[in-house]
Amino acid sequence: MIKGKDTDENYARAKATLTDSKGNPTPKYSAYMRYESEWNEKRQAHQSAYSEAMGDPLKMSRWGVEGKIFIDAINSAMNKWLALGYKNEIDQALKTLSANQKKE
Repeated sequence: MIKGKDTDENYARAKATLTDSKGNPTPKYSAYMRYESEWNEKRQAHQSAYSEAMGDPLKMSRWGVEGKIFIDAINSAMNKWLALGYKNEIDQALKTLSANQKKE
């Protein structure tokens, strides 16, 4: 397969966004992973609480109010991930690397 110069440059730029020359995560990628983990923890807490509420009619009757607390936490974690975790930039770098791996 013939790779173009632009493809090679995009690949190198994407890789540099994720890892340094020694293969360690960049500060941006480290922040991304930290905020992604926080977001996943909030989602899992929501799912666990919802599953628990499903088994208890009283809890389920209050889920509309209590569930909002979990949704707010998920939304807050997503906002942090977007603002402080370089989510869009890292997602684009990951897509670039993935697209190039599929072509090889």
